[in-house]
Amino acid sequence: MNYSVEYIAHKIAECLVLIDNYQREIRRLRKVIADLKCQPVTNDEGEVISYNDFES
Repeated sequence: MNYSVEYIAHKIAECLVLIDNYQREIRRLRKVIADLKCQPVTNDEGEVISYNDFES
């Protein structure tokens, strides 16, 4: 197949947008994972008494 330079450039631009979106989602998920590593421990009244620090 013989594609034009414009078509290839357009497809590359689409891929770059997807890569950028994936990188943002990876950063967001890494933050969520980091936030989940340190979970609060509550007493019967619901007060935070300490934190569990989970190691990955």
